[in-house]
Amino acid sequence: FDAKKFPKWREHQKELLEQVLNSDKEFVLVDAPTGFGKSLFAAALAELVPGNTHYLVTTKTLQIQVQKDFQHIFSMWGRNMHKCILPGHEDDRVDEALCNLDFNCKLKDEACPYFLAKGQSMSARVLVTNYQWYWYNNEYSEPLPDASLIIMDEADAIESAIMNFASIELWPHEISQLGLSLPKHETFTAWLEDAVQIALSRTQWIVEKHKANVGPVMEPDNPESVELMQKLKGYQDLAKRLNGMQNGWRLYAHLYVTDISPLCVAIRPIVASLDSRRLLFDRNPTGAHAKKIFMSGTILSKEGFCRELAINPDDAEYFKVPSTFNPERRPLVMHDVVGLKSSTIDAYMDNITDWVDGLIEAYEGKKGIIHTANYKIARHILRTSRNRDILIGHNRENRAVAIKHFKHRTQAVIVSPSLVRGEDFPGFHCEFQGIVKAPFPNIMDPQIAARMKLDNTWLDRITLRSIIQAYGRGMRSETDQCDTHAFDANIGRLFRTNKALVPGYISDAILT
Repeated sequence: FDAKKFPKWREHQKELLEQVLNSDKEFVLVDAPTGFGKSLFAAALAELVPGNTHYLVTTKTLQIQVQKDFQHIFSMWGRNMHKCILPGHEDDRVDEALCNLDFNCKLKDEACPYFLAKGQSMSARVLVTNYQWYWYNNEYSEPLPDASLIIMDEADAIESAIMNFASIELWPHEISQLGLSLPKHETFTAWLEDAVQIALSRTQWIVEKHKANVGPVMEPDNPESVELMQKLKGYQDLAKRLNGMQNGWRLYAHLYVTDISPLCVAIRPIVASLDSRRLLFDRNPTGAHAKKIFMSGTILSKEGFCRELAINPDDAEYFKVPSTFNPERRPLVMHDVVGLKSSTIDAYMDNITDWVDGLIEAYEGKKGIIHTANYKIARHILRTSRNRDILIGHNRENRAVAIKHFKHRTQAVIVSPSLVRGEDFPGFHCEFQGIVKAPFPNIMDPQIAARMKLDNTWLDRITLRSIIQAYGRGMRSETDQCDTHAFDANIGRLFRTNKALVPGYISDAILT
C-alpha cells in the first residue's frame, strides 16, 4: 500500500490486512485499540478488494473525519443535512421539502443537493455513510447497488443502533387520528392489526379526496393540496412503521417491550437479532455475497458480539490487536473511593466534586475531561467546583459547540456524560481524565431489564465497553500522555470480575 499516500501506515496494519483479506469467513471481527488507525485500515481494504465498498459509521464525527482524510471516499448524508433549493422553500431541509409530498420537483434530478448526492452514492466505488441513512434508504428508497465489501466501524454500538432503528413511538395525536384508544399489552396484537388497517384505509381515502377536490397531481401553490398531501404522508409513514413492527410482533411478541402511557406508546425490541440480518447482512439487492468487516476497540468477546447480532460464531473470524502505546504513558488509576449507586449517589455528590477538584489541581495548567455518566453529576460539578472558571459543560443541544470551545482553549476541563466515544482529543487537548461513575445503562428501563434477563453477561460487557472507550479519548498516538483516574469502585470491580473480557493493553495500564 502506498506509504507516501498514507504516511501513518504501519507494519502491524499490513500484517493484519493480509490476514483479513485471506480469511475465508463471511464475517471478520477486528478488535483494535485506539491509535491502530481503523479508518486507514478500512481505506486500505476498500482499495484492495475489487467492487464497491460500503463503509458504515455511527457518529457524524467519524464520518466527517473519514471524508476529510480520504477525499476519494464519497460521503453520503441524509435529507436532514441538505437544504431545499426550490424558490420560496430555501429555509426548508430536504426532509421537510415538498418532494416528500409526491410533488414532482423539476429541480430534483438537476440541482437538488440531496438527490445529486444520492446519484453519486449509487455510482461511488467507496462510500462512507451512517447506519441510520443506510438502513432507511435501503428500506424505503432505491437501495444502493451490490457491495463486495461492507465495513462496519464502531461495531460495538451496532446492537443499540439497530434496536433504536427498529423501535417505534406513537404520540397521542397519532393514536387519536386513528380513532383508537390507548392499547393494552395483553391485547396489543389485535390493536396493532386495527391500527395498520385504519392507517392504510386513511391513505386511500385521502388519495381519493385529493383526486376529487384537486386532481391527480399535487399542486404546491394550492393550500388544500398541500394539506391533504401532508396528511397522506403522515398516514403512509405511520402505516410503514406499524406494518414493520407488526411483522416482528406477530412472531416474536415476547422479544418486545411496550411502554404505554397517555404521553407516548413505545414498542421496542429487546434484541437486535430480530432485525440484524435484514439490515446488515442481506443488503445486496441481487443477493450477491459480500464480505462483512466489523471494527471496534471494544468488541471484547467474539461469542458475546456474535450473540448480539445473530451471527454464527463458526462463520466469523476474530482478530484481537494489541496496543503499541507504552502503558506508562496511559495509566488507568483505580481510586475505588466508593461504589456509586443511583439510590445513594446524592450523598456522595460533594465528595465527587472534591475529588474532581483534586484532579484538576494536581494537573494544573493541563487540559482534561471529566466523564460523569449522567447530566445530574455534571451539573453538580459545574455548579459547586472551586475551579468552575475553567470548566466547560454542555446540554444535549450544544455539545458540538462545547467541544469546539474546549479545543480552542489553552486551559480548560470539559465535564460531560457523553464524550465516551466518537471524539478525538490528541496531544495537549487531553492530558488527564476522570471517570466519575461506571456508565451502567438504566436498569429501570423495561427494555434494558428484559435484555439483561436474556444474557447475564450483557450488562457488564456493554458497561466495560463504555469505560474502555472513554479511556481511549486522550490517547491517539504513541507520543500522547494521558492519565485516567476512576472514582467509582464499581469500575475496578468490573475489571476484576471480567478478566477474560478485558484487553491485555488495559490490564497492563491499571494501577491501584
